[in-house]
Amino acid sequence: MTEQNIVIFGNDVKFSRMLEIELNAVGYKCEIFYIFEKSGEDKKYICAEALNYCLEKDCAFVILAVGEIGSSYIEFAKLSKKFKKFSAINIIFVSFDKIINDLKNKITNGIRGYGKNNIIYIKRPFLTEKFLKETSEFHKKISKMKTAHPKIIKAGDLTIDENAKTAIYKEDKIELTKKEYDLLLFFAKNKGKANHRKKIFEQVWGYDYYGSTNVVDVFVKNLRDKIDRKYKIKLIYTVRGTGYMIR
Repeated sequence: MTEQNIVIFGNDVKFSRMLEIELNAVGYKCEIFYIFEKSGEDKKYICAEALNYCLEKDCAFVILAVGEIGSSYIEFAKLSKKFKKFSAINIIFVSFDKIINDLKNKITNGIRGYGKNNIIYIKRPFLTEKFLKETSEFHKKISKMKTAHPKIIKAGDLTIDENAKTAIYKEDKIELTKKEYDLLLFFAKNKGKANHRKKIFEQVWGYDYYGSTNVVDVFVKNLRDKIDRKYKIKLIYTVRGTGYMIR
């Protein structure tokens, strides 16, 4: 299997480490983010950091490794739904019966958007072989869904393929960095809408990015150099006093 990035997010240190070892052995590259119920206001920032890593690295899925009932995993689930420009985050929730039922109730009563296609539950304790089998089957399932349902966005002669993460002008593939692609995708998904720099900044760079909104202007210039100026077209418009848009 080609190495796949995944995130392990949770409040059970030993258990998370055990999952990392087992998953690394079968070809996954794991990044662990620990969060504890005593983290206070830092919870949302840790959640945002984990989510931004997941999106930046195009992680296959997130494993929520939870050992106690609390608000940390709820905070993560809520925050992940705010990033509407991305496909739903795929989650494997690994915990005890009581905690799994707690999350299911919270999803039913307020966290919309998660369903049987992008979240599965694995109860502890379990046999390692069973866990790895269920994880592999879930990964195959979401991969097939992406292939079976291509997401194509068009803006004139520009075509963006979300599954392949490519941008093509007519028949010419545009070479973009990860963040340039994310910005172009955001504009394309919001075609016809004037977007303020702050909104663009939050959606593309994330809530825990500590830079300035001026970075938006820099990356817009990059996109214009690679698309507008190269192909002699007008794709990205400046909206005075607001920000940018694709018409």
